[in-house]
Amino acid sequence: MNLHFHHRSAAERGKAAFTLIELLTVIAIIAILVTILWAAVRKAINDAKEKFAAAEMREIVNASIAYLQQYEKLPVPEEHHGGDDQLRPYSGASATPVYQILAGDNPLEKVFLDRQVTGPLLDPWGTSYILWFDLNYSGDTTYVNTPSDNNTVSGARVVVRSYGRNRTSDDVDYKTSDDILVY
Repeated sequence: MNLHFHHRSAAERGKAAFTLIELLTVIAIIAILVTILWAAVRKAINDAKEKFAAAEMREIVNASIAYLQQYEKLPVPEEHHGGDDQLRPYSGASATPVYQILAGDNPLEKVFLDRQVTGPLLDPWGTSYILWFDLNYSGDTTYVNTPSDNNTVSGARVVVRSYGRNRTSDDVDYKTSDDILVY
């Protein structure tokens, strides 16, 4: 049995293999594509969180309006009725009684907000929602951006705000901020 080995020349071997430049170019292209994909995925995640927060906030508003229609009063502790809207935002621990009332801790034990309430409801970024109610029953709800910048929403009984992904109030211009406002 005769075995014949064919030896390739250096020129033939170079044509069959990748050069270092070609390999680095492919790696660079893959890195650019991963960066573009990562940015798109992050944007999709943030968009989904914003939509989830808006839906949850809409649920809080609708539950509060349903409670108002059932009991002819807003779902706040009894001692707060008739007060000034803007002076009583509910956030963090102060919002917990509101959520408990909506979750069934009311005279008929009717559930308006289907949640297990052990504390305040948090937005997808981990910050408590801020709730304002038309406590003086004027038909308008005032919410506060800054002590010198109050906004009134005509016809709204409930206003819910999330500070969004940056978790801080964008006091300068609500329209350009990442804050979410539902009423």
